Amino acid sequence: MTELEANIAKFKDLVDGAKTILVLQPDSPDGDSFGSALALEEIFGELGKNVVLFSYKEPEPYLRIHEGWDRVAQDMPKQFDLTVLVDTGSPKLIKSTLEHHATALMAKPMVVIDHHASRQDFGFTTIDIADTSVATAELIMQLCLDFDWTVNTSAAVKLATALLSDSLGLTTSGTTYRSVAMYAECIKRGASPSELSRLHREVSALEPTQVHLKGQLLSSIEYVCDGELAIAEITPDVVADNKDKFEPYNMIISEMQWTKGVKLAAVFKNYGTKVSVPLRSTNESAAPIAAKFDGGGHPNASAYRTTTTDIAAEKAKLIAAYEAYRKETTVEAD
Repeated sequence: MTELEANIAKFKDLVDGAKTILVLQPDSPDGDSFGSALALEEIFGELGKNVVLFSYKEPEPYLRIHEGWDRVAQDMPKQFDLTVLVDTGSPKLIKSTLEHHATALMAKPMVVIDHHASRQDFGFTTIDIADTSVATAELIMQLCLDFDWTVNTSAAVKLATALLSDSLGLTTSGTTYRSVAMYAECIKRGASPSELSRLHREVSALEPTQVHLKGQLLSSIEYVCDGELAIAEITPDVVADNKDKFEPYNMIISEMQWTKGVKLAAVFKNYGTKVSVPLRSTNESAAPIAAKFDGGGHPNASAYRTTTTDIAAEKAKLIAAYEAYRKETTVEAD
């Protein structure tokens, strides 16, 4: 039996023996983590478990498309038997949660269900269930099939949405036969592709003022490194004005990524006190570039946080890192 197989068996035993299960997400949930967490609430509920959903931050408005989003609490429960952390194997992505609730989390078993290549030590024992699925939702659906757990229609819709979110509609390079098969299992259980498409259009629709903002952000993009690196900045004012409405960088990063000649797109999201940098690439450079700054993610979709709020200096660091990456990959190709 492999370590992964042993951990999967432990996970089932822990779920079987638990009365209350805490489903934990990264401090800033995304489509995959949020849909996976809501689906697990349904799945564990079908098993007769009491389920508590927790995320340090409230979900962004674009995530509030599913029934149950308002049950995701920001208060840690006083009693639970098992924690299931979805969609991250990095303690940095639950930094705030650990700062406030590490003692409670360390007191009970924690199972990590994740699909990211980067793994980091949490400082305490975790039971890791991780593979190269295109989304955590894909892995969860496979586990449900393996365990013969019921996935009702509501859970199927949430898993399908999560799977489509991380795979960009089953189009990313990480999408495999199993990814499509697990999506089909969701459809088999009642998820409607047309309804999923409607939900996506609804949540993606821009207000007229947002269309104008998108134009302003697009016009500010810089192209460097022979046009291979596209860089934009979301200023603190724009971040603050839209924090409860939508994610501004999502309006432009795909356009940047798929501009002719561009291989890496970076958006400096400047909060004023900190800066996060989502990356998208077409040549699988996003992950290694993010890793240079202690970040991580997928080959073509990753992120990192800067060490300062000096945008000019941080842009220079990124440009230098990408130039070094280009030289490294050119040497390897030769």
